[in-house]
Amino acid sequence: MKKHIAGLDGLRGLAALMIATYHLYLLASSGLPFMGTRLMDFAYQYGWLAVEFFFFTSGFLFYHGARQKKAKEAVEPDLRTFVQGKLTRLYPAYFVALLVCAGLTVLSWAWKLAIPNALNNAVTFAMNLTFIQYIGLLGPNYSFNIPTWYLSVLWLCYLVGRLVYRRRYPVWKEAALSFGCVILGFIFIRTFDLWPILYLPLINLDVGRGVLGFFSGGLFCLLLYEEEKRPSRGRTVVLCAVSLCLLAGFVSMVCLSDLIRTQDFSGDARRFFPTVLFPCVFYLLVHLKRLAAVLDLKPFRFLGRISYSIYLWHYPTIVLLYLLNRHFRLNLPFDNGWFLPIYYVYLILVGALSHRWIEIPGANLMKKYIGGRKPL
Repeated sequence: MKKHIAGLDGLRGLAALMIATYHLYLLASSGLPFMGTRLMDFAYQYGWLAVEFFFFTSGFLFYHGARQKKAKEAVEPDLRTFVQGKLTRLYPAYFVALLVCAGLTVLSWAWKLAIPNALNNAVTFAMNLTFIQYIGLLGPNYSFNIPTWYLSVLWLCYLVGRLVYRRRYPVWKEAALSFGCVILGFIFIRTFDLWPILYLPLINLDVGRGVLGFFSGGLFCLLLYEEEKRPSRGRTVVLCAVSLCLLAGFVSMVCLSDLIRTQDFSGDARRFFPTVLFPCVFYLLVHLKRLAAVLDLKPFRFLGRISYSIYLWHYPTIVLLYLLNRHFRLNLPFDNGWFLPIYYVYLILVGALSHRWIEIPGANLMKKYIGGRKPL
């Protein structure tokens, strides 16, 4: 398998915009653009499933990178070097966005407004600084830049992944350990389905979502590498079957959106998407060159490069709009059809600026003082 997965950047960019669409619920008091259409209703209600896609992608790329190094017989970096590399990539823009969210929190206090679903105080700020804000230490409470709970759980997955994927292990042992982590994720999610009030440190719904998605991606990566060693006969049949399953699944989810607005669907989707739907998408992406070529066009690649910044900055933008609209009683027309394209253009612009002036310089600065690697 090639080092660069063509089309993957495009999918990450689209997933970031989907999450940004989902979090518009904070502004939904007067309605949102194109509500009532099945596709947009699905995005507004289930856009959070794109987070599962990010977990799956992160696990896939983690295993893919390790396999590439293993093939080259490169030296495995120690834990310190590994952590430094991830910090230089993730922390600069994350830290700046966290400071902006802290400023918005102070502004909300001054205006005597509450930011919905956010437990913002000195303790949660300190936890955000160290990426431990959402592994269950304070229960199921979001804080500050709420979507970054994903990064908190992702760090845990990276550390567990370092233990599971060891280059001296044979493939069968790597696959067995990865499968064990997938089962563990299933158990955490199922435990929440049965006892929603049970939310323990490291043993909870959101850690389960991360572990399930991350190691499903890693396990699927191992399967793809093993598939390359086998004859290609029958691959066309598999591609056709996967394509039909994906098409049927997507059409049914959109067309039956009125029937799936239940807690049962949310629980099933947390399990179905990382273990069935996303592997099908990746299988097509690897084997269908035309699909990969479309998603690998320059606009999609650009969107993928700035997807992390879009993910970080969309929520502070929504909170700012929420506070301004409430404090000054602006009654902004968030349900107007023009709002959505303006919102997307703004996020792409802010994402590009953040990538250019925060992510890259910040990573280079951290590399200079603590080591690690520059962003791609």
